Amino acid sequence: MQFTPQEVKMIERLRKDERSWLRWRWIIFGIVPLGLAYVGCFIYTIFRMLDSKTISEAQTAMVIAVFWPQALLVVLVAAALTGLAIRDWHGRAHRVLLLKLIEAHKKELRRDEKGG
Repeated sequence: MQFTPQEVKMIERLRKDERSWLRWRWIIFGIVPLGLAYVGCFIYTIFRMLDSKTISEAQTAMVIAVFWPQALLVVLVAAALTGLAIRDWHGRAHRVLLLKLIEAHKKELRRDEKGG
């Protein structure tokens, strides 16, 4: 079986993605705590503002209304990235299997060429 140039290009892209995933999974686990720390600081600031006498309750409500959707989005993205990193920690199974099958096929072809 011979691969077309387009298929070879796709296989090389799969290999590149698989190699780069090793770095990206750690980057994801670095980004997630930063996002959660942001949300924690936001919640802490809100509680401090509620106890404060310098800012009115209406202003506090406005800050919550403006920043709460953003904080909620950060939590959802952090949860999704954590799930992605845990699910694909050792790489995507179908991608790894496909690359192993291609390598085994190439080895078999080389063995046949040497023997035949």
